[in-house]
Amino acid sequence: MLARYGMKFDAAAMTGLNGSPTWRIAQAVIAAHQADLDPHQLAAEKTRAVESMLLDHGASVTAD
Repeated sequence: MLARYGMKFDAAAMTGLNGSPTWRIAQAVIAAHQADLDPHQLAAEKTRAVESMLLDHGASVTAD
């Protein structure tokens, strides 16, 4: 997903963000690449991609 924006996910750099909201992780990735993207939109796109992958494999996604 990040490749379409010319970005890569650096797992080592993100270790300190474990447990952070998705938008915060997106914000860190965007800042590291000096990109002009909205972290909330990027996080929402990531969530849709994960939901799509889960649903494609027969799993269901529910909100608590």
